[in-house]
Amino acid sequence: MDIISSLPLSTILNSGFALNSGRIARIIQARTLEDASHMGLVDRLFDKFLRKGGKRAAIARLYRQISQPGTGEPRDLSPAAVVARFMQLRAFANSEYRSAFQLALRYDPLEQAPWSYLLQIGNYRIYQSPPLDYRLDHQFAEVCTMKVCQSLDDALMEVHDQLTPERYIQSQVESMADAPAVRQKVLAVLDDPAYGRANLVRITDSDDSTCFLAHFRHDVLALANRCATHDEFRGRRLKTALLETDYVDLRALCRDSYLTKEDALLKYLARPHLLQLVDYIGDAVYRPEVRQLLSGFPVGKTTACELFNLAQPDYGDSDGRLAQPDYGDSDGRQARMTQ
Repeated sequence: MDIISSLPLSTILNSGFALNSGRIARIIQARTLEDASHMGLVDRLFDKFLRKGGKRAAIARLYRQISQPGTGEPRDLSPAAVVARFMQLRAFANSEYRSAFQLALRYDPLEQAPWSYLLQIGNYRIYQSPPLDYRLDHQFAEVCTMKVCQSLDDALMEVHDQLTPERYIQSQVESMADAPAVRQKVLAVLDDPAYGRANLVRITDSDDSTCFLAHFRHDVLALANRCATHDEFRGRRLKTALLETDYVDLRALCRDSYLTKEDALLKYLARPHLLQLVDYIGDAVYRPEVRQLLSGFPVGKTTACELFNLAQPDYGDSDGRLAQPDYGDSDGRQARMTQ
């Protein structure tokens, strides 16, 4: 399979050896390195004398990479552990191939334990789980969390070209001022240190309630004072940034929250994925194990845990609520098939 032998996988394996889908499936499900690297007699001889042990070395390195080295051989592979290995493998692939690594949740209402999952690389089925009963301790919440992280990663890859600093700064400027003339002025002076924090004297109200006035030593800017209904860079948020951020010019001010938890575009992209996770698992979204997975999933300069406005995982505190978003009437167990 080209997708397995492609960079950066071959680089991580330290060889150009290609592992087929059957071998990848075996590695993901293996409980020991011996199990992962098992080969038939002919294959062993071929590898020893013609490949100089290259296949076994590649298998061993990949197994250690995806099975969390240092934790010892697992006595039992939970559903979440199998998915975690697959997601680690997906993380090795570059953006050209990552979307081919898919975790699909399946729902069969006729089964006593209706949920299961499928791991797939392109058209190759790597693993089909047995039925999972979410009422029992089968780590259903963790599996769903990794599925949502994968979906969020796919969404971010689709808009990757739009997530540039230049586009972000432009969107910030468009939020900062309602008047076209003020926007044009802000763009013209983005790199002027005269508009840095050191030269901001005060902020006052304007006769026009839709504006507030930012007084710099040599100039005054009439900036948007309307409510930031979707975390736009205006109103209270803009005032706070002007007063509390250490910026050398307006470009630095506009870019300060780029790819952070305050990035409105990231919040917009993350919102449906949070709703999907709550749809799957309900209040289990606050469990430390779930928040641990979300906090380990990087999104720009932040994490999925912060974007979802959940507290950082603390196993001494099982609540984990920072805010109580309105999730609707879902009980977290809707019968749906997610591909």
